[in-house]
Amino acid sequence: MDSIFLALVVNRPVSFLAKAEYFNRRRTAWIFRSTGQIPLSRGDPAGARRAIDAALGVLARGGVVGVYPEGTRSRDGMLHRGNLGPARLAATSGAPILPIGLVGTDQVQAPDQRLPRTGKRVAVRFGKPVRLQPQSASSRAQLRDATDEIMADIADLCEQPYNDHYAKLATT
Repeated sequence: MDSIFLALVVNRPVSFLAKAEYFNRRRTAWIFRSTGQIPLSRGDPAGARRAIDAALGVLARGGVVGVYPEGTRSRDGMLHRGNLGPARLAATSGAPILPIGLVGTDQVQAPDQRLPRTGKRVAVRFGKPVRLQPQSASSRAQLRDATDEIMADIADLCEQPYNDHYAKLATT
């Protein structure tokens, strides 16, 4: 649901990195493909490179890319450690990262809930853009520091506790 709420408040199309399984299901594949979403095979380094290359192409054409740095939905209500991909993408492309916090989406649709509930309020909060230097793309330590700073910004925007451990990936 986060992608839907963001699309409603952003005045440009957003291509999100989305788990590849969505592109394999007949019910969801058509909407993901037709709206310009980018498949990401989680746990597959070659798949991650393909997704990053596709995202770089979107950015090179002046488009907007949405990335969920945790890589999955939180199942415990905490914001978890971010993956380095968004920082690597920003440092490589020169595009800024805009931290965004969503509040209330868990009330609309909990992680294991099949259908969303209506009538719930969701707040979308935008942080300040962060620009990374191109040389930071070559240093894992610099990418980690930038990612941690961005995750702290998101935690502040969401008013969520931060857990400096990676979230367990959902299987569905």
